Amino acid sequence: MKKVLTPHYSIAMRAMLVGRPLPGMQVTDLLAAFDLLAAHPGVDSTRIAIFAKGNAGPVALYAAALEPRIRQVAWEGCPVSYLDIATKRFHGEIADMVIPGVLKKFDLPDV
Repeated sequence: MKKVLTPHYSIAMRAMLVGRPLPGMQVTDLLAAFDLLAAHPGVDSTRIAIFAKGNAGPVALYAAALEPRIRQVAWEGCPVSYLDIATKRFHGEIADMVIPGVLKKFDLPDV
């Protein structure tokens, strides 16, 4: 049986090969978008929140941990713990959430 690699998997593996896990790059992009939005004259920068869906949840959490002006994070359909992923026999597409060695330092509920 031929194994099919998803686009998320391919991108995530290329990112790790250059020493920059995909979630880290996505956090950088999200923080840049936040800065752009917060600088807009029609936006109240004290009321900016993030809604994330699926595997974007950890990225939103990391961005909020790094940027104190992000007031709230809400997510839908995201794993709540890396440990939960690691202990399940089957899981969905998670390649775009992988941070090598993350559980040695923290888990998502710690963020």
